[in-house]
Amino acid sequence: MKLWLFGTYKWQGNPKALLMYMQKHNAQTHEVWWIADTKEEAQMVARLGYKATYAQSNKAEQLFKDADVYVTENFRESYPASLNEDAIILNLWHGVGLKHIELGLGPDSTLAESIVRKYARNYALYRNNLKFLATSPAMESHFEADMGLTEDQIIRGGYPRNSVYREPGMRTDKGALDFIDDFDEVYLFAPTYRFTNVNGSFKTLLPDLGAISEKMAKHNSLFILKLHPFMLADPEYLQAAKQFADDKNIYFWNDQYDVYEIFDKITVGVVDYSSIFYDLLESGVSKFIRYIPDYEQYVNDSELIGDYFELTGGDIVMSFEGLLQTFDTDIEPIQNKSYLMDYFFKYEQNHSIEELIRAADDAQPKHEHFPELHTFDIFDTLIQRDALSPDSIFAKVQSAMVHYTDEPFSSYLLENYTKVRKQVEADERDVFRKTTYERDTDKIEVTLQDILGRLQANFNLSDAQVQFLAETEAQYEIDAVQPIQKRIDLLFKLKEAGNDVMLISDMYLPEHVIRAMVTRADSRLADIPMYVSSSVGYQKSTGRLFSYIFFDIDYYYQKWVHYGDNKEADGTVPRRLGIQTYNHDMADFVPNERYFVDTADRSVAYDAYRLATLFERRRWELIDQKQMQFDVPSYYAYSFVGPTFVPYVNWALRDAIERGYKTVYFISRDGYYLKQIADVLIETEQLPIKAKFIYGSRKAWRVASFIDEVDPASFTPFGMFTVMDDFDDMVKSSQLPEEELLQILPELEGYRNEPTLTGDIAVGIREIFSQSEAYKNRLLEIAAERRPIVTDYLKQEINFDEKFAFIEFWGRGYTQDTLTRLLKDAAGKDVPNPFYYVRNFTETTGESIRHRFTQMPANFSDFESIFATTPYESIPGYKRVDGRVEPIFIPKENDSHQAISENIERFAKDYAELNVDDPDRFDRFVGESEFEYYFRHPFDPYISSVFAQYKDNLAMYGKARAFAPVLTRADVTSCKSIEELRTKTKNIGMSLCQSPQSARDAFKELQIKEGVPVTNIPAVTNVFPINNLNQYIKLTQAAPFKVELLKTQYAYAGVKWVESAQSKFTLEKGSILTVDGVDWNIGGVPRLRTSVGYISANKGLVRMVTDANVAENIVKNTQPSLDLEELKTKAKKKVKNELRSALNLAKSLPFLDGK
Repeated sequence: MKLWLFGTYKWQGNPKALLMYMQKHNAQTHEVWWIADTKEEAQMVARLGYKATYAQSNKAEQLFKDADVYVTENFRESYPASLNEDAIILNLWHGVGLKHIELGLGPDSTLAESIVRKYARNYALYRNNLKFLATSPAMESHFEADMGLTEDQIIRGGYPRNSVYREPGMRTDKGALDFIDDFDEVYLFAPTYRFTNVNGSFKTLLPDLGAISEKMAKHNSLFILKLHPFMLADPEYLQAAKQFADDKNIYFWNDQYDVYEIFDKITVGVVDYSSIFYDLLESGVSKFIRYIPDYEQYVNDSELIGDYFELTGGDIVMSFEGLLQTFDTDIEPIQNKSYLMDYFFKYEQNHSIEELIRAADDAQPKHEHFPELHTFDIFDTLIQRDALSPDSIFAKVQSAMVHYTDEPFSSYLLENYTKVRKQVEADERDVFRKTTYERDTDKIEVTLQDILGRLQANFNLSDAQVQFLAETEAQYEIDAVQPIQKRIDLLFKLKEAGNDVMLISDMYLPEHVIRAMVTRADSRLADIPMYVSSSVGYQKSTGRLFSYIFFDIDYYYQKWVHYGDNKEADGTVPRRLGIQTYNHDMADFVPNERYFVDTADRSVAYDAYRLATLFERRRWELIDQKQMQFDVPSYYAYSFVGPTFVPYVNWALRDAIERGYKTVYFISRDGYYLKQIADVLIETEQLPIKAKFIYGSRKAWRVASFIDEVDPASFTPFGMFTVMDDFDDMVKSSQLPEEELLQILPELEGYRNEPTLTGDIAVGIREIFSQSEAYKNRLLEIAAERRPIVTDYLKQEINFDEKFAFIEFWGRGYTQDTLTRLLKDAAGKDVPNPFYYVRNFTETTGESIRHRFTQMPANFSDFESIFATTPYESIPGYKRVDGRVEPIFIPKENDSHQAISENIERFAKDYAELNVDDPDRFDRFVGESEFEYYFRHPFDPYISSVFAQYKDNLAMYGKARAFAPVLTRADVTSCKSIEELRTKTKNIGMSLCQSPQSARDAFKELQIKEGVPVTNIPAVTNVFPINNLNQYIKLTQAAPFKVELLKTQYAYAGVKWVESAQSKFTLEKGSILTVDGVDWNIGGVPRLRTSVGYISANKGLVRMVTDANVAENIVKNTQPSLDLEELKTKAKKKVKNELRSALNLAKSLPFLDGK
């Protein structure tokens, strides 16, 4: 017995009529079921005596699995996931006529989205499984043209509803409509919808329903209103239905009944362009009023397939007043019925319903596979700007405007062009959205010409100025292009696999400019078809551009897949159209990167974008997918240490050249990284200056520089006795052995057991030393002993015959003064000793010349912790080796210096290659912006996780400790004051933001205790990656590779896990999917791209599969559909279990065909 299933949006139409016929005449050979959309409708049909269930029921799922034929009267947007792949879909359609339908409606139709959605999802199903009922040769040609049908899909015959209801006992209203028989005339008003005004045309057609009621009452007539389903939401219709609900001569059709069952009661059809005219005609109605007051507009909106007046019949009425008058006349039967019946229903004469049933039973599905269509967004999908944001291009144009002297721009535009350019574009877009009537078009996309035209009108610009702006912006866009190679490679991989690929962009730039941009990125893209909103006039964001493409091409694809970064235009919108999407995230800056963009003035804005983009690109490079690690120390070194030092060194080198210095010297330890930077900058920029490294330190030079006296500054807070943690530190700082020191200053014994020698205690100790002539005399003796080797080293390393300078970073200038004395002693004369500082306190004194980078009133001593990461201790002194003086090295293990060295050198090269127009201005901007960011953002996750852990000792002697270590509650509560807490960390906030909440609470208690304002120190928040990458699988294999699902889970259409992108199906635990690629969301979280969407890379949800014999469940989203590849050879228990899971997965996808 054959199993036939029937369904449409209501219990009516051709499927209903055929089901009723087959239950009456074919019950012995066919089992027939009505599959309702709702449970309530299924119950209603069952009460009529027919087998019925609803689409979401378990019964329906099983029926669809076993179905031989599924009967509909339209092209559905979705079909049951469990539908037998060999089932025939019999589309009986719902009417002949003159209107274009389906594909023939075109992109401007109100139904365009629905049509795109249906064919994008179901094209292969329509081609392989569909049979279609055509009623005449003319209609067959019409249907084939407008629906893309082929001749072998056509079944010829008449519509079941036009013959079945003639049989006795085929009424289902149970007498509810018998009241119709009480009227002398019965008018059926059955208009079709208006393409451009679906829910706003009722009042236009029937402006005075009361007048019609009066006419009907006058002649004992009934006026039945049966509107097209698309018109039922018209507010004016709903209001009329409520107002005239009790009118005896006006009847609003109740859709629970089938109007075709009472066609024999209709005496006059009031029709317009609807196919119901032909059904009434075929059912025996002979009197018609062709009520077409909007004929010209309707025909203009929808090209008819034939001459309306030739292919219809009845009195022609062009106004509502004429309609009212017609109700008072005798309407004559139409004269051309025979011609019309032959034109529209010729096949009915020789093809019975039984032949229709046999044709469907005998039909066999095809199994043709079609190529896929893959469309790619362009900007931030295939190409990117070297400065990331389109705003950067506007900033660069703004810089160029200054140099346009032919017709100078106003000072306001010169100062504010970037802002104005964004404003005028937003303004023009708003204008286009709100002036479709005035512009007589529904196209709302703007072009660069439109935008600049608006700007020209607002600012009275000349044509030459506008041309300059247009050409400059276009050229800068082309110059800024960089390829996103992995997606370009994906595009061509898909193309090589036999699929079609296209480029789509919502963009104001002219198409030829965009073509030049993609060609610059990859010359192969020059030949890829492209659709650009500025040319077409429609946008992705509205869906119209996708619809335009669908109708512009001969769509014949297994599925349509779109790739892009915009969650709406590339995601929600195309998914609404039945297009599968892969939404990656648009690149963006994290706070430390964006800070440069946000603080830049117009003179450096473009280069600030490029700089921030360097940091952004480096950040992504430092993700190691194989080990699933993010190299935070390297990112910090590149993006924080780099801009802290490189701009300063670049400025110092250029300033030194300008001042005539031939060599710049860098002093260890602080000069270690600065010299590395200088070497890269000199080589990259080809600077005419030499850089050399000098080994020295406070330890090696300070005492040796005491020639005639001990420098009084030695006994100040910044001298020899700066930071002393304990008694041993004090002894080492004195330069004397403990025994000798106590002989000279026995009173120091009293400090042996002090817990710390800081604060007031340190003041007292320095006073003791400064007052002891014996100590100072002994120190001069030691200085005389140490000085010769120091001066020999300086004479050996420094060329006193040329101008030179030293590049230091930060300090009071005390070490410089020390060196000035040593240089004079070494040369036997006064020697100018210029020092470069990022900032220092003291002014130029004698030969100690100071050059300063910034005037920021800040203490830069924090950055000493970076210098402390060098791989050796401060140089304690020198030794003689084979006639030379060599520094004494004490190696120091350090985990940070390699990351710092590699990345500051890389950043120095990248920085130099920015090749900015005004290096001095840019150096100062970058350096000062980085300093500001550090001082203002101690809770930055990179600062607190990397910099805070750098260890340093600010004193000549003492213990190195982390700059801002993590603190426990006990660390805080053990301190009696905030001042004491500062002895444990150099930045309380930086320590506490990375510490437990209990430690932060303890600090609040300490603040309350001291009566100071309570500071709310937040816990540090990771910005990239936002999660610990250890929780994700290591991607040790290149895609494609396979993963097993460890838990049942959803797939997503984008890398952001949001509800709108979540699949309606679940992926079963144990399923094995092929991963075609890996995309990361903006927070640094990996997502695995599969044929059904993105899935998680979390270790708790997936594991990589390496066993080639495991059964594979590779999802092939054909409509989309889900296929299982053939099992591999082994049929072990594990394989069977995994196959069962895969089959369950196939069953779980409601919009897929399980194969």
